[in-house]
Amino acid sequence: MEEVGDSIRHKAFRQLRNIPITLKSRVPIQNLQLYARDTHLSNRVTGCFREKIGMRDFMGSIVKQFRVLCLVSALTTFANTKTLGAADTFAAAKLTKKEITQLIPVLQQLAYDIPDSWNTELRAWRVDLGNRPGLVLEGTNLLCGGTGNCQIFVFRNVNEQWVSLFQAEAPIGDTFTFGPDTTNGIKDLNVASNQSAQTEHRARYRFDGQFYRSK
Repeated sequence: MEEVGDSIRHKAFRQLRNIPITLKSRVPIQNLQLYARDTHLSNRVTGCFREKIGMRDFMGSIVKQFRVLCLVSALTTFANTKTLGAADTFAAAKLTKKEITQLIPVLQQLAYDIPDSWNTELRAWRVDLGNRPGLVLEGTNLLCGGTGNCQIFVFRNVNEQWVSLFQAEAPIGDTFTFGPDTTNGIKDLNVASNQSAQTEHRARYRFDGQFYRSK
């Protein structure tokens, strides 16, 4: 009987050793780390058998770990959010005059207002979208609301042309991040926007083959 118990325990440990369950408390969200081969998990699994906890209790424990994992996944999606700063200029992004000239007509269709100078109004940041180079442009003044949300434009490079990932008006948000998931070769876009001083709305956009669509 002891040999059977050891066999089940070892098999369970092999299957579960990669489930991360330890969270470091009192650490900023940005520093959340998942530890794949966690000694705590090993002790937890072997402890279940040593204390002769029933299989139902053991599986209940595993379900709880998956719930924790889902929560961590939701948190870490927005853990490394970004907002563009004063240093993120067209010049810093190395946008050429040709690129800017090509972008302006598209921006005029996507923006909810037209600034006197796109160069002054927008910040720019080049990003790796997965299977395509990408470009993020973000409003700073005219294209921003009272709660600090600004319009966010995302483009992918296709045949040396910047193509908008939004079919209509670009969304507004306070911060954004790409990934970790990828859809049709393009990283998902996650946007967090302030609805008030106390509430925040989060939206995820996935690439449908042509444009980002809100999930």
